[in-house]
Amino acid sequence: MEAALADGEPVFPQWSTDIDLATEDGVDRLNARIYATHRDHSWSSVYRQWREGFLHLLDISERVNEQNLLDPSRYSWLDGRPLALILLTTYDHHQEHGEALGIGYS
Repeated sequence: MEAALADGEPVFPQWSTDIDLATEDGVDRLNARIYATHRDHSWSSVYRQWREGFLHLLDISERVNEQNLLDPSRYSWLDGRPLALILLTTYDHHQEHGEALGIGYS
């Protein structure tokens, strides 16, 4: 979303550039890396970081022009998918993990 607001390309963390998120193995590797990074932190600390990041994503998303959210050709780095799809899949992803933890989203 930050890349969309800046009308630029997304910048991914260096530690994630060797992971192919289009594969189940890649997603599993990313989840394992995230878990290893945070496993020694308290639940309240992890939850606070997640919540702040998620609210930041929502705040940024509200500032993206609706036409830019829906236009599948607007951002070449999305390979013909609309930016809104990122919001939908992000919500689904967080909802899936939230349900496993007993956290509801509605």
